[in-house]
Amino acid sequence: MEPPTGPTRLQRAFEITSRLAARIAQSALRFTRWGAPLAWKKCRSGVLAVWQSQRLRALLRPVTSVARIAAVAAVITLMTVTGLRATTQTILPTEIGVVQQDWSDQAGIVPEDVAPSKRFIVPGLHTLHRVDRRIHFVRFGMKSEGNENEDLGLRTPDGLEVRAGVSVAYRVMNGEAHRLVEEGLRSTYKTLAKAAVERVLLDVLGSLRRLEWSDVPTRKAVEARALESIRTALAPFHLVPLGVHISSTWFPPEYEVEVMEQKLLEQRILTDAMLARRDERNYELLTEREDVKSAEGIRAAELDFEIEQERSRLQEEITKVKADALQYDFARKTDATNAYEKSLTAGRTALDQAETLRERLTNEALESEGGRMMIARQAAQNLKFKTVKLDANNPAVPSVLDLDALIQLLVGE
Repeated sequence: MEPPTGPTRLQRAFEITSRLAARIAQSALRFTRWGAPLAWKKCRSGVLAVWQSQRLRALLRPVTSVARIAAVAAVITLMTVTGLRATTQTILPTEIGVVQQDWSDQAGIVPEDVAPSKRFIVPGLHTLHRVDRRIHFVRFGMKSEGNENEDLGLRTPDGLEVRAGVSVAYRVMNGEAHRLVEEGLRSTYKTLAKAAVERVLLDVLGSLRRLEWSDVPTRKAVEARALESIRTALAPFHLVPLGVHISSTWFPPEYEVEVMEQKLLEQRILTDAMLARRDERNYELLTEREDVKSAEGIRAAELDFEIEQERSRLQEEITKVKADALQYDFARKTDATNAYEKSLTAGRTALDQAETLRERLTNEALESEGGRMMIARQAAQNLKFKTVKLDANNPAVPSVLDLDALIQLLVGE
């Protein structure tokens, strides 16, 4: 496809803008040539008339004094601020400052790293160099993943081609930024670091054999060894590495199949070993179970024997206690029976004596006149007559009216 031969839009716009600017410049020049002198004459005559007025000058004298002082102060302030801004430079937290003296007996780099702060720098006498204090990375890997360098192409000692993605972090040594600037490495240390890191990685990682790439402890040991080698390689450039990380590896497809088969074989070996260990463990468990059962039988027999012994001893104690209890019961019963018989005999004797005494006392009481009267009274109380036939013709029968005779007849004297 052929490019267009006519003027482009940008060219046409540039031509129109140029013509318009030329017209504006001509109008301004024409006004300056004819109008500016006339306006200057009128303004000058008016200003002179006002300035020559004595009253106005007397009124404006304080104002002009204040304005003069303010103008001087403003000029001094402006000059101070401008001077400070021109001689003060800020070192950011992400930077390390290095001061260079340009005009003096001690011209050269000041052997000191300046921390983030504001620094007094006189242009022409000093120069401030800024060194990045942030962490830098040297990344090797696929460009599609954001890596600035291609992955490392390696060949193992046993002939396997390997491509590895590696990331290395580093930064400027503390207190060494001024030496880096003094040796002229401020603009090239990143390139030198990349070359040194790549050289060390090719040397160290190239010593890994094909089977060692899949062994994590071996890879960690190689990363540690690579870190020490990189530390030695970066020391002349006043840089210090912070870490080495193998992020990815690529192998040929046939080796992938070989590794898969090797892993499968190792897994089978591990499985067989685990099955053998399981069978061995099952046998040990069965043996332990039999031993436990045997020990349980022996212990059960011992416990049964101990229980029988304890039972016999307790039975003897129970028999002894029962015999003692029976003997105690017999003795207590015998004592109680004897005491009862004695008490019963004594009681009966006391009762007989009381009965005898009662009969004797009763007889004595009844034999008295009061006793006979009491007996007669009781007999009279108990005497019940349904019918009484008195023969009035019998002289032995007392008259009913003769109570004394009647009582003597019934009761006696």
